[in-house]
Amino acid sequence: MTFRYFDFKDSSFSLQKEKLAFSVAEDLYISSFPKEERRSLSSVYCLIEKEYFEFLPLFSDTEFVGFITLWHFDEFIYAEHFAVKSNQRNKGIGSSFIKCLTANEEKPIVLEVEKPLNETTVRRIEFYKRLGFKMYDNYYFQPPYNEDSEGLELKIMVFEKGNTSLEFEKIKQTLYSEVYKVSKEYCHSNKQPSYSKPRSI
Repeated sequence: MTFRYFDFKDSSFSLQKEKLAFSVAEDLYISSFPKEERRSLSSVYCLIEKEYFEFLPLFSDTEFVGFITLWHFDEFIYAEHFAVKSNQRNKGIGSSFIKCLTANEEKPIVLEVEKPLNETTVRRIEFYKRLGFKMYDNYYFQPPYNEDSEGLELKIMVFEKGNTSLEFEKIKQTLYSEVYKVSKEYCHSNKQPSYSKPRSI
């Protein structure tokens, strides 16, 4: 089995082809994440046009099997959504993908996970720990993607190389202000968010 992913912004692939690749992944994106845990499709297409955002499709041989979306910041990379097709799970594809990603990126990689409240969430956390991620103990509340949705208490995990040590508050403030577009006041509190920018992108 040949495992690979396409990095559009560092190759000859055009913006149009990146959008075409996401169009193939639309159903997987919708089926993998409930509405309150994902963006609208139009928002993703808008983000693809931004230099700091990447949609990476994942292939096994020539078959599309999954994707990951990444936000590139000065101090770290945020993996926002990661999904593998249901008929391709439990084949080591997910772990191979993450290993490939961490091997090729020098910056820390940050992601959000659900709290360890049941067998599924514990198994997911252990999956990332086996791949070298560590989990912060700090309280973290994910602001809602839409104003008519509720947020969710999650945990932050990070993969770091060498002696780097990324501060939790730096991660939190960056995600709140750049990804979720909530007010600066909310970045420094545990209260429900007030929105400082449109939530569409």
